[in-house]
Amino acid sequence: MLVNPGLKESDTLDCLLVIVWGELEPSQHQLDAVSIMQQQETALRNELRGQQVLLQAPRERPTPVAVGTQMGAELMFEGTAAGNAVRTWVGTTLHAGWHATVVAVMVQGQEGRFLPQVRQMLTSMRIQAPQRDAQLEALLLNREYQGSTSFGSGGAIHVTYRFEAQGVVVRTSLVSGSFGIDGAVGGETKRRGTWTSQADSLTLRFDDGPEQARVQRRGARVDALHIGASRYTPR
Repeated sequence: MLVNPGLKESDTLDCLLVIVWGELEPSQHQLDAVSIMQQQETALRNELRGQQVLLQAPRERPTPVAVGTQMGAELMFEGTAAGNAVRTWVGTTLHAGWHATVVAVMVQGQEGRFLPQVRQMLTSMRIQAPQRDAQLEALLLNREYQGSTSFGSGGAIHVTYRFEAQGVVVRTSLVSGSFGIDGAVGGETKRRGTWTSQADSLTLRFDDGPEQARVQRRGARVDALHIGASRYTPR
């Protein structure tokens, strides 16, 4: 989420403020905020590089910081943005498997104007993890949802999701196609992952990355799952 601190169209942008929140990977649940920030440091620099903010590797380790009753961490980077020297402050806090992170890109020399308020923003945060939807989980248990995507000439990918007990989801992908007059190719792969529910959405985690599914309900049934641009219906 990009936050406008009250700038008008004619004002100079001396601080760019971004707030990011989301669920941690299961392998991160036992880590503290300092360790997670160290893990995500390179990814953060790469992401900001895509926004023309070039950050140098930090000279120091992240510093622990108190965020209410939880511990967080903060870290300062130096770099440039559009040819101007900047300092980028990052702070993060954790709770119940979720994180909230504040990123402030400040023109060098303007830290005194913005840093105290940005730090206060982090330390005043209180993360409330979304409640699991037990009714939705019961509707999906032991059900399968399938969808297909066509490509090329006669090719298609057929994907099925099966929701099992203990938060297990199985994704089966079947690639089919034909080449030439009689040539045919195809292959099936299965991946096991985990799934959790929050209101009308699902988070699916596989070893090749997470997926977000939007749930389409009709009364006491789930009519479809929407993952990206694809629609999956009951099998």
